[in-house]
Amino acid sequence: MLRLALLALIVLTAAAEDLRDPRPGSWVLDRTGRIPVDDARRIDAIADAAQRRGAGQIVAVVVATTGGAEHRRYATELFNRWQVGTRGRDDGVLVFVALDDRRAEIVLGDGVDDDRQVAASQRIYDQAMRPRLREGAPGTALVDGVRACAMDILGLPADALPDAIARTASEAPRPAHAPAAPSTTHDYPGPEAEHPRAPRLAAPAAPAGGFPHRIGTPGSDPSPFLILLGVLGCIGAFLVLRLWLRHRTRACPGCRQPMHRLDEQADDRWLSEGEQVEERVGSVNYDVWLCDGCGASEKLRYGRWFTSYSGCPRCQAKTLSRSTRTLRAATEWSGGLEQVDERCAHCPHTHRWERSTPRVVRHRSSGFSGGSSFGSRSSFGGGSRSSGFGGGGGRSSGRGGGGSW
Repeated sequence: MLRLALLALIVLTAAAEDLRDPRPGSWVLDRTGRIPVDDARRIDAIADAAQRRGAGQIVAVVVATTGGAEHRRYATELFNRWQVGTRGRDDGVLVFVALDDRRAEIVLGDGVDDDRQVAASQRIYDQAMRPRLREGAPGTALVDGVRACAMDILGLPADALPDAIARTASEAPRPAHAPAAPSTTHDYPGPEAEHPRAPRLAAPAAPAGGFPHRIGTPGSDPSPFLILLGVLGCIGAFLVLRLWLRHRTRACPGCRQPMHRLDEQADDRWLSEGEQVEERVGSVNYDVWLCDGCGASEKLRYGRWFTSYSGCPRCQAKTLSRSTRTLRAATEWSGGLEQVDERCAHCPHTHRWERSTPRVVRHRSSGFSGGSSFGSRSSFGGGSRSSGFGGGGGRSSGRGGGGSW
């Protein structure tokens, strides 16, 4: 499992390019250099018109590959990392294209993702973008897709579009192969400038002659390995003592004659029906001791440390099990709902009830988080700048159209 986790971390790290929000300089991030400058300017003009009219925000992102990461989830995490859209209205649209993967996604904000708009986004991809992508014209595909999103998703009227790009898709030229052009990325400097106000702390240098502390030398910190050995030793000693106390020779409290312990089959006649069920489900184990002299008996109860069973409120036996079923999954923005079913293995007691679950907590950081996959917003490097630009702060649950070409 550790090797699989390390392999997944390597794959996800390679997939999560250091994508930085291109705003406020542009609405386009092209990491491939395959989008002509003129097409990027047309996209910027459309997005500027949508922002100026208060219709919403549109951002276009072009990468070569996601490095094996699932494209819809990758694009949705990028959307939420950048907070595309207006806070409280969630009226953002992200048009995402991975050219080498031959995959595109249109991610809609939560405020513009009803069934009609989702269907419209799929139609935009199928009719406006996929044919152009198959022709090898990704710039034209993005212009047509962004223009259609502005009109059909955000409701921007045609007369609000710049004259140079208000023509229909059929009027636009369709080059067989878009010429390579310099990247239109309005990017920020490299990782070293990611947080310009944050001081960079140098790693402490080892003193001459190496580190002075050694295991076993006076003043040295205890080795974590030795601490672990000590803890394991204490646990082992406790288990041995508990086992000895349980199986040691016992004397009858009445006649002081030796007692012997019955085996698991023979002791059932001394147990109640509930106690037998407890032993059968493995929540409790009972030892029954008999006196060889006077025939007196002694019953000892040993509860299991790790068991899924709890005490039944009706029969009091430790035979109550619970199963849960998710009715509504929790998200980062709303809690979930679970159905809990209780059933006793001993008596007829059953009970069904519902409980709320908390919202999913995402840990934010400036770098790629190796402890999770793309479920965390820290999957993408760079700070989020959209919260201070144009009312940024939108969210998306990942709905929208897209597909392969």
